[in-house]
Amino acid sequence: MKKIFTFVFVAMMAVAAFAQDGSVRKVVTCYDMFDGKATPSGQEWTATLGGVTLTCAKAEGVSNPVYNTTGEDVRVYAKGTVSVKVNVDNQDAIITNVVFNVSAQGKKRLSTYTANTGSAVVDVEAQTVTWTGETTEVTLTVGEIATNGTESTKAGQLCFDSFVVTYEKQAPVPTGVADVTAAKQVAGVTYFNLAGQQSATAFEGVNIVKTVYTDGSIATAKMVR
Repeated sequence: MKKIFTFVFVAMMAVAAFAQDGSVRKVVTCYDMFDGKATPSGQEWTATLGGVTLTCAKAEGVSNPVYNTTGEDVRVYAKGTVSVKVNVDNQDAIITNVVFNVSAQGKKRLSTYTANTGSAVVDVEAQTVTWTGETTEVTLTVGEIATNGTESTKAGQLCFDSFVVTYEKQAPVPTGVADVTAAKQVAGVTYFNLAGQQSATAFEGVNIVKTVYTDGSIATAKMVR
């Protein structure tokens, strides 16, 4: 019954997979990612499904991350990290949004979460943790205390049974003279700093430069000013 529900849910979401801005939205359930595979273990482990890679690590915490087969959710403990990466046509995609759907167990130890770039927001009512920004790999660090959970004085966790990742495919990297000579016209350039803020002009320090071409393709590059 669980498999049938998962198939129907993913099929429904696939109808709206392509957003109006050309980005792709993909739903990943922990059940589908780990069903029929060896249960991950250790201080750090990685799982991949349909080009989406999930990496969970103990990091500075005391407990190893786990996939709970009973609750069918991933559990990352205080000071641990969870990362999401997407690969399309052998090239890392630009991720703009990730929504972690908190599992029933996760409501107890819902914490605060620090992102490597961009920002992570907890919605207690919806039971989601939403990251927004622009990068090729999202990493969240779990807070020490379950400040947003029902067990608010205990150690924090991030327990989720599915997540939705929104991403944009990068423009192909030129590989030869033919690619260089067939130059594309630039429609616009946007600069992003490490806090996820954007501007039409470059920030001081590290910038992620997003170039949109008139043919709809997008290229990104890192720049230090």
